Amino acid sequence: MISKEQLQQLIKQGATIYKLNHLENKIETVLLDKKDYIGIGFSNEDVYVRGNPESKFYGAWYKLEDLFETEEDARWEIKMTTTRTETLKMPKWEEMTTENNEYNYYGSSDTHYFSFDNYRLIVSLEEDCEYIGIDVCGNTELHHWEDVTKENYIEACKLCLKLFKGEKENEKNTF
Repeated sequence: MISKEQLQQLIKQGATIYKLNHLENKIETVLLDKKDYIGIGFSNEDVYVRGNPESKFYGAWYKLEDLFETEEDARWEIKMTTTRTETLKMPKWEEMTTENNEYNYYGSSDTHYFSFDNYRLIVSLEEDCEYIGIDVCGNTELHHWEDVTKENYIEACKLCLKLFKGEKENEKNTF
């Protein structure tokens, strides 16, 4: 997701902005050349770009939550977000491996967790016990115990999405 201020700055720079197309499950680019628009307005979490009729761009509405500065962030969002009656949005690697109060495990800055349903994704960066694990909340029954790497984290997120959707794990129990 992009902030209003960040979006305004990117538009001034003529940068490419990436937009999620949820209907087709793909990423699109939004190119806003200064000659194409005559104004930008914000309403709650939406942005309206008022087009310039001379350039044949008449304007568009975008949800800020669907706009991203980088294609990588947009790709992560579309691959690692799913919806049932509620939405599961997996934290990015950087959020889970840096000191971030939102994911700190009982005040520890070395262990981070993200809970959903009856599961918990844990990333422990403690010096003597580094691991990525998925457990059943309240128990310490780990489904997986892997080294802390970005690749293992991505695979753990994929497994979390499967668990959230109610899909069965592979027989091999691998990330």
